[in-house]
Amino acid sequence: MIASIVLVLSILIQFAAAFRALRLMRLTGRQRAWMLIALGLSLMALRRLITLIDSLSLAQPKPPDLEVELIGLVISVVMLLGVGAIRPLFVRMQQTTQALQDSEARFRASFEQAALGICHVDTEGRYLSANPWLCAMLGYTAAELTGLTFQQITYPPDLQANLGLMERMLAGELSTTTFEKRYVHKNGDLIDVSVTVSLVRKASGEPDYVVAVLEDIRPRKQAEEARRLADERLRIAIQGFPILAFAQDAGLRYTWAFSPRYGDLAQSYVGRLDSDLLPPEVAGPLTALKQAVLDSGQALRREMPASGLQGVADHDLVIEPQRDAEGRVIGIIGAAMDITERRLAERQALDLAVARQKVQVLREFISDASHDLRTPLTALKNSLYLMERIEDPARQAYYFGMVKYQAGYLEALLENMLMLSRLDQPSATEIAPIDVHAVLQSVVNRLRPMSDLKHIQMMLDLADDLPAIEADWDGLDRLLANLLDNALRYTSADRTVTVSTRAEGEQVILRVRDQGPGIQPGDLPHIFDRFFRTDMARTMEPGGTGLGLAISKKIVELHGGSISVESVVDQGSTFTVCLPVRQGHLEGEASAA
Repeated sequence: MIASIVLVLSILIQFAAAFRALRLMRLTGRQRAWMLIALGLSLMALRRLITLIDSLSLAQPKPPDLEVELIGLVISVVMLLGVGAIRPLFVRMQQTTQALQDSEARFRASFEQAALGICHVDTEGRYLSANPWLCAMLGYTAAELTGLTFQQITYPPDLQANLGLMERMLAGELSTTTFEKRYVHKNGDLIDVSVTVSLVRKASGEPDYVVAVLEDIRPRKQAEEARRLADERLRIAIQGFPILAFAQDAGLRYTWAFSPRYGDLAQSYVGRLDSDLLPPEVAGPLTALKQAVLDSGQALRREMPASGLQGVADHDLVIEPQRDAEGRVIGIIGAAMDITERRLAERQALDLAVARQKVQVLREFISDASHDLRTPLTALKNSLYLMERIEDPARQAYYFGMVKYQAGYLEALLENMLMLSRLDQPSATEIAPIDVHAVLQSVVNRLRPMSDLKHIQMMLDLADDLPAIEADWDGLDRLLANLLDNALRYTSADRTVTVSTRAEGEQVILRVRDQGPGIQPGDLPHIFDRFFRTDMARTMEPGGTGLGLAISKKIVELHGGSISVESVVDQGSTFTVCLPVRQGHLEGEASAA
């Protein structure tokens, strides 16, 4: 009975083993092998089944041998376990195979589709494989390359260095290295490449083959050559000129500097800031200008002290923003031309022109003064001559009055001439805040008798909010007195002279309008010239010196202001004076300094 049970278990186990074999057939894909194994196990199970049936036959019962069946059971169990153990092994083998296939696919894709040349070269330099990019770069097919060595297509002048690196690598001195070389294209052109090579060794440590990655650097070489040519053209174009061309990044560090005059000294700027190179009083404003270009993206041009490489000098500075491909400001480029010598020449030329102008003015002054002095002197001499020879008291009194009048004219003329001389060479004048209305009122009070005598009405149109100005009281008093005196002299009786004031920004505007005969258009450009008098003025006021308006203009200019006139014949004239509210010093003093 026990033997039969063992036999049944053995049969079941063998059928289970056959079923597992069939599953492995589907899993591994090796259908024939596993089908034979499953068939063998099934036949063994059927044989055991026949034995079981024979043992249970009623006609001729033949009980199974327990010892034999136990051995068969053990064998069945071993076969079941063996088939079960093979399954995970095959699973792992399948996974490993798939991983190897995936890795091979990735490698092949990287090799075939890489945007770089990749090849394998044996220790003799013969190509073992080459990817499409390398074939396209060199102009050969893969089959053609595998029949060549790198020595055959290397540009001869570069070959020796290439072989030296190969020998060092095979000797174990290098495992990986990068260098530049030139290949000869199939059509004969030279190809500049950057080559990175790595040595692959066998398991024994012996050199096996070399993996090389090649990058076509012709665009970079062409860009470098273009920049070299541009630098050369720039050098030739500005050879001998005192120019420093430069570029700075967004942090205002110099990235490039070029100057044919100063050579390598300009290169010392690279990597440095203006504050590293210049005194603070120069570097500060210069950096502020450059930062303004960075912030605004707008170019500028300015004359100012800047880097002169051999000290601080006057420079004509041009700065422009530098932009990337997307239009963003990434730095600045500029040029600084040393204009110290030019400025010196300009100052010398200006000084010479001023000296010539002074000489010309002096000549004109002497000529005009001689004429204006000669006339009253002649009148004086004639009057004195006649006084000595005429006994008629009435006529003597007349000529005495002429002498007195001409003496007064000479005194006024000399006083005005001295005033102009002092204004031409101003001494230090202390200015102070002055109420313009107070000065004007003082002048009006002094000239009131003259207006009353001619029955002329003086109207004052004064602004309520007029600010005080920084000025010289005596100069401002003389200016207003000259303008009002002229207005009263040339205005007919029973008419009006108007004086107005107003504030406009940082200026005070004074206007004196008369109702006199006006000024001819041809005389207007000369009205402020020294000793100039219109024909109408000579007729109406023969005693005038012709210096009053010239003195007025000089006073206004010394205060940093301006004076102008508008006139209509037979309707009158309007003199307009513009004076700044504040000033640190008189303009004439600044010029003299």
